[in-house]
Amino acid sequence: MDLRQLRYFVAVAEDLHFSRAAQRLHVAQSAVSHTIKLLERELGVTLLDRMPRGVALTAAGELFLSEARAVLARAEQAAQAVARIRSGRTGVLRIAVPVGAGGGTLAQALTRAVGRFLARAEHRDVQVQVRETSPGDLADAVREGRADVAVLACPVPADLAGAELDAEALVAVLPADDPLAAGTRVGVADLVGADLAVSPAVALALGPDLPADAGDPGDLARLRRAAASLSVCDPLVALSLVTAGQAVAVLRTTVVEALAAAPGPLADGLVVRRPLAGDTVLRTVLAHLPRPAPLVRAFVAPADEGGRLPAVAVRPSGTVTALPPPTWGW
Repeated sequence: MDLRQLRYFVAVAEDLHFSRAAQRLHVAQSAVSHTIKLLERELGVTLLDRMPRGVALTAAGELFLSEARAVLARAEQAAQAVARIRSGRTGVLRIAVPVGAGGGTLAQALTRAVGRFLARAEHRDVQVQVRETSPGDLADAVREGRADVAVLACPVPADLAGAELDAEALVAVLPADDPLAAGTRVGVADLVGADLAVSPAVALALGPDLPADAGDPGDLARLRRAAASLSVCDPLVALSLVTAGQAVAVLRTTVVEALAAAPGPLADGLVVRRPLAGDTVLRTVLAHLPRPAPLVRAFVAPADEGGRLPAVAVRPSGTVTALPPPTWGW
């Protein structure tokens, strides 16, 4: 028994006529008649009483008509559900974010991206799951299918694609008596040889801005080794290291502004902040596979230029809740 047999039977049962049912189905009457005879033979019952001017349903036919309609309706629902997934109108979108991702423009940018996506009528059935992931595991989460999108710092790995999510200027935080604090700005090349307290994402952002004439090409490698030696995701820990004179921290502007607004070494003048020369920025992207699924492609599409869309708070717990524009941070 297959769906075609059920469709043919339902058409005849509704029209009570083989010829009219065949016209509705756009098939030959003989094909309809033959198909229903095979169905009756398979079931071992007579579904239709054939008469000179049409047909009538038997008791078995009445019962089978109700069941056949239910089966066809369920099959249509299943087909529509698959079509929505195929077109990116339903399903689960899994977003991996780095553990300890700070607040400010990054959280707001992801909030806007998710809000823009869920505000579209065609995505009302989509579930968004946000999971914190170790920074070193973000790209692998996408490669291995554990996440659909990952929030990564530039540069994007060669085997992945990405759409820019956010760009934020970086600031150096130094002990007040550090020689670098004497100037109004700090060059990236000046950080070579310093003990850096930075997150892995910031360490990547610093590398490309190292000037070509900064000295030995090995400076870049030494800069990254220094950054790796004090890899710090928590800005409060980085600030503590700076206060103790053990490191120079490089943080995002909004993080430094938040630290300066609260009681502590920045407010007390024990440490100072200096912008990085050259407007060095931390660029983050929504990284995904080069041939993304429709759901992912719809999410990373550029924002519409229309009106402001409602914000959606995306918390690392994985819940997505409609809220007013956020004032919190990660």
